[in-house]
Amino acid sequence: MTTRYCFTGVVCYIMQDLQTGKYSAFFEAAFKSSPNALVISVIEDGTILEANDAFFSLFQTSREEAIGRSSLLLNMFANPATRGYMVAELQKSGMLTNFETVIINKQGKEYTVLISSERLMVDGNHTMLTTIQDISYRKESEISLRLEHSILDAVVSNIGVGFVVSDCK
Repeated sequence: MTTRYCFTGVVCYIMQDLQTGKYSAFFEAAFKSSPNALVISVIEDGTILEANDAFFSLFQTSREEAIGRSSLLLNMFANPATRGYMVAELQKSGMLTNFETVIINKQGKEYTVLISSERLMVDGNHTMLTTIQDISYRKESEISLRLEHSILDAVVSNIGVGFVVSDCK
């Protein structure tokens, strides 16, 4: 039997005979060591089956608090309809790539993230492997840059004389 394993951002491997577990240590290490939050959950109800340490850190929750509970019950999405959209996309195309949304951790802090998910079968269950990349700092930097640019535009537009900008280095 040939099965395709894909972790978003990691090279896809084709494995013959899953019973040998030839690459299981590789996939386990990739899952655990990823700097992005990774979670495997049941598509139907969002029950979290497994997650890495980056996931628990991002959501400020423990393994015991998250495993076996639904992401909706844990209030992980700023907009609860987000999960429904993700599931619809997974059902339609089998994957979701770089979907920007806002999540909330246990303390109520919001993060802007990119979510990528892929549909998988695990022990006969329809599940999804989801990668969550925190882009909050990048979004804040973009907003700051736009603000600085608009201030500079206003200054330049309203200056009554000519000026020269030079690098004194």
